[in-house]
Amino acid sequence: MRFSDLLRLAFSRLGTGKLRAALTMLGVVIGVASVVALVSVAQGATKGISDRLQSLGTNLLTVNAGSTSNGITRTSLGSATTLTLDDATAISQLAGVQAVEPELSTSKLVIAGTLNETATVIGTTPGYPTVRAYSMWVGTFLNQASVDSALRVAVIGATTADNLGLDGSSIGSTIYIGGLPFDLVGIMQPKGGTGFANPDDEVLIPVSTARELFVGTNSVRSVGVSAASADQIDTVSGEITALLEQRHGITTGVDDFTITTQAQLLGTVSGVSDVLTILL
Repeated sequence: MRFSDLLRLAFSRLGTGKLRAALTMLGVVIGVASVVALVSVAQGATKGISDRLQSLGTNLLTVNAGSTSNGITRTSLGSATTLTLDDATAISQLAGVQAVEPELSTSKLVIAGTLNETATVIGTTPGYPTVRAYSMWVGTFLNQASVDSALRVAVIGATTADNLGLDGSSIGSTIYIGGLPFDLVGIMQPKGGTGFANPDDEVLIPVSTARELFVGTNSVRSVGVSAASADQIDTVSGEITALLEQRHGITTGVDDFTITTQAQLLGTVSGVSDVLTILL
């Protein structure tokens, strides 16, 4: 049978069941379109998450305190008190480390004039902008003198500034954190973000001030570390591991801390995206 005869036969069969053929074609079109749309959504979400991760810092490693166990219940990473400010200082002296920023965090009511919000208050050091890839919009960031003297000075994120009605002219004014007065010395450039853990909705104060006024401990949940270059990340990770094992007296091979690199997080996101694409 010639090809032309096959075509005529196919069209004649379609003609005998036009409605059924049309519905079949519509189903195929809708199915293909749905798969394409889902793949596009998955890829778009993956790109958005990857962009957020990359914006968190430059050549970033995060050292988290270990977890704790209470009977048969095991808590999350960062719940133990196995990392200290002294550990962060020791890490900062390693070769290949560009900057270090330990974090003491809490939640406090922040008041400016007649406006207020409950914000995340982070006690940190001058290395924070370098490690977390922030830049200043107006004013200055915390300096070492403010940390050494436990000064009541604060830098706020762009969203916090908007929520409290603060702008460039507000530098030098007084805001209240947990009922205590602080001098506003800077407002950071926005990174972009909404909802829980918005990187633009935070208040930064000297780590020594946070320890004395709000937290009352020398332990930190995490230490952010910026390697001097991308090709030094693995080396720096190994050096941090060896240093902390020595400082914490670990000889069993079971560490009381965890190191996560930016590359590992990006790899996890990419792997999830690949699986979704295959499944779809």
